[in-house]
Order: sequence, then C-alpha cells, then structure tokens
Amino acid sequence: MEFQSQEKTDPKTYFLKNNGLDRILYNLDFSVLQKYRCFANCKNCYTKDLWIPAKQIENYIPAAINESLRSQLFKVFEYFDKVSIIDDLKFIKDGAPHLWSFYMENQNLFYLSSLNDNAVLRHFPLLTQEFFPQGINEICLSEDFMNRQNSIEFLGMLEKIHQRVPIKNITFYARTDEMTTIAIQMHQWCLANEVKFKSAGPVPNNIIQNWASRSQSIFLMHDRFYNDLKTATTAVGQSYASLDDFDSRSFLAQTLNARMVNYNQFIRQNLNVYVDYNFIPLPVLPPFTKFYKTLISKGLAVETKYGLLFHNSDSFGPIKPLMDFKTKE
Repeated sequence: MEFQSQEKTDPKTYFLKNNGLDRILYNLDFSVLQKYRCFANCKNCYTKDLWIPAKQIENYIPAAINESLRSQLFKVFEYFDKVSIIDDLKFIKDGAPHLWSFYMENQNLFYLSSLNDNAVLRHFPLLTQEFFPQGINEICLSEDFMNRQNSIEFLGMLEKIHQRVPIKNITFYARTDEMTTIAIQMHQWCLANEVKFKSAGPVPNNIIQNWASRSQSIFLMHDRFYNDLKTATTAVGQSYASLDDFDSRSFLAQTLNARMVNYNQFIRQNLNVYVDYNFIPLPVLPPFTKFYKTLISKGLAVETKYGLLFHNSDSFGPIKPLMDFKTKE
C-alpha cells in the first residue's frame, strides 16, 4: 500500500500534512502477545489469511510481563496520546491468564482499538462485567452480519457496552448505497448516543485496501515495534525497533525509515532521514502532539518558534534536521 499524493497537490506538502509524525505518533496499537491473533472468526476478516496457525500461536505467548518490562512499557506509553489494545481479550483471559492480569491491573491506561462483527458478541461479557478501558475507538459492522442478528437485541448490547466503555465510532459496511432499515436503525442509535456514524461500501475483498485504515498506527507487539498490521501478524514479519533499545529521539528516525516502504515513489526517492539529527521542524512534529510535549517536559529538547532543538553534549552544534528532501522543486 502506498500513501498517494492527491492530484494537483505538491507531494512534499501532502506528505507533511497527511503522513507526518503527528499522524503516526497519535495512537500506539498494543498487544501483550508477540504477534497479532484473533479467534472471533468474522466472515469479513481481512487478516485471517495472514494469521499464525492456532496450534502455533502458543509459541508467541510470552512467559511473563516482569517489572522491568512494565517499566519500559509505561515509559513508552507516556509519549502517545492513546494506547489501544488490539488483542482478542477473551483469548488472552482464557489462554494467557498471566498476561490478562496485566490488562486488568492497568485497564484505565488503554482503549480498545476496534471490534468487528463477531468480536462484539465475543467481548460483550468482558466489557459489561469485568474489563473497562477508557473507550472503544471503532466498531465495524457489516450488513451481512447485522442481517443475522436481532437488531433490537444487538443494539441493546451496544447500549450496555457503551454505558461501561464509551464507543467513539461505528462504521457500517452496507452491501449497496441504499440506506436499509438496519442502517437507519444503526444511524439513529448513534445519534441518540453521541457516537460518530459512517456508512461505507461493501467490505473489500482485497486485503491490501483494508490496511489504509490502520496505516497511521505503530504496533508494539509485547516488546517489538512493527510498521504495519501485516508485519505485526505474520510469522515472517520483521520488527524495526525493540523496547529494550527505546530512545525517543532515535525512535523518530527509526519510525520514518521503517515506513519508507509505504510511501509513494516520489517520497521514497527524495526523502532523507537522518539518525544523527538535532532539530525537528514544526511541520514534521507539531506542538499539539503528546510526543512533542513529552520531549520538552523530560528536558530532552528545547522549544523554538521553528521546532524542537536537541542538545549534542554541552552545545547544540550545527543544525541537522530529522528529515529533508533531496529535490528543492
């Protein structure tokens, strides 16, 4: 998948506006497992062909989250506005109770990333009786799934979940552009409960198209950072950074370099990323981001009207930006 510049839009401007670090660093998708796996068996799941086989997933269940790892995790969480769980929570509770305890003890730190179709039913008991994170970023429901449900009962389930764990967005995948009865009911429920509603077309058959909605997240799978959902899911997917080596300054360059494969040809050929930088221009990391604010509050960078400046030993030294473009056009 490439992040394409829209027609008649300068690609450098488009990159800074749509693919800058403020978009990448807002949300951190997190799992206590070393690879993503879900057992909800949704008909329209777009990652099921990538999953590690059920009999092998136990190889990716860590033995523990010790105090050292906890400390490292909490240190990283400080830099992100939102940390969102992507795990199948029922599987974690039943299959890895030693990891489930970490979630129960720290549930107020997290959001749920998303729930799709069967996953809503699967998580209903937990989210109404036991586990209460800050909210659910998105619930995605297909028309085919909803046609198999009693709509009144299902909306009642959403109501009970929403009372304990606020739902932020609902996306409804309709089979046609026509507003069906269930689509209207869903929209009315969202209006009544102040939940954002979006009606989309049919769930795409092409897996690649679905990754666009997850393109702006970083994935921290236990103690390894991944660039996208595919590498965080497949056994062969390679991480680009480790929790053990996390340094907020180096991490920004590592993240931009890792994401280079996702950008269009112009960006790949013309974007320079410098690991030994000492300056981040404002368009790249704006002041409203938590990452920006945390760098300042920890004394790691100095705020200027042009961006963040980092110390090199006892002096600032010559200015070297995090990134620039080869072409000046």
